[in-house]
Amino acid sequence: MGGLLAVDAATEILKMNLNDVRIRGILAVDSPFFGLNPQIYEQETQKVTRTATQISTTLFGSGKETTTVQTTTSTTTSKGFPSTTLMGGLFAVAAVAGLAVASTSPTIRSFVVDKASTAARHFEFLGPLWAIEGQLERMEEIERLRTTGLIFRALYLKLSKDQTFISLPPNPYNSYFKSIIFTGIEPVESHKHMFDLNRNPASYRDILRETSDFCIEVNAKSEASSYNFW
Repeated sequence: MGGLLAVDAATEILKMNLNDVRIRGILAVDSPFFGLNPQIYEQETQKVTRTATQISTTLFGSGKETTTVQTTTSTTTSKGFPSTTLMGGLFAVAAVAGLAVASTSPTIRSFVVDKASTAARHFEFLGPLWAIEGQLERMEEIERLRTTGLIFRALYLKLSKDQTFISLPPNPYNSYFKSIIFTGIEPVESHKHMFDLNRNPASYRDILRETSDFCIEVNAKSEASSYNFW
């Protein structure tokens, strides 16, 4: 998410009118400027459902009569919020956790609190990525930054079957984004390890090459405008 933070920081610095500070380039890597790929919500919902099932099994055991939570393909609403499937997964955790309140077992109480809290923190962290309107405002800020001479570029991982961690940008912003072929099979895990040379040396070298080319381009433009980037 560092790319989003870099743009926000550059925007605030520009508003401060600091004559001795000039930001010449922003390079983002796999940053979800238009939110996460809807497939990610489906995968995260399945994780939450497994958490609820794990809590339920600990509380009540795995007898012959079991209750399952059925999930469907997860999507986002027109405003970028998680679908009812995702909220259903969260509700499953909350409901099972609520049943544990009456438990007299300290072990069960501790387990439920830990699992439910972890799920809640995870989705609180992802929350800003559901507000797509805010992402559009950020891209408008990038357009304003570019009028000052700033160069912006965003790299993103492209996995097998065209899977991505991020939602791909619409026109006219797609020209700022460039794909990096990644051999991982799961978007979230690939995103977490995109800078791990041992896991994916070819993709790491591609990211490094693109970064080097970006720095050369920014420096050349800075020299042309009589500004020493380095």
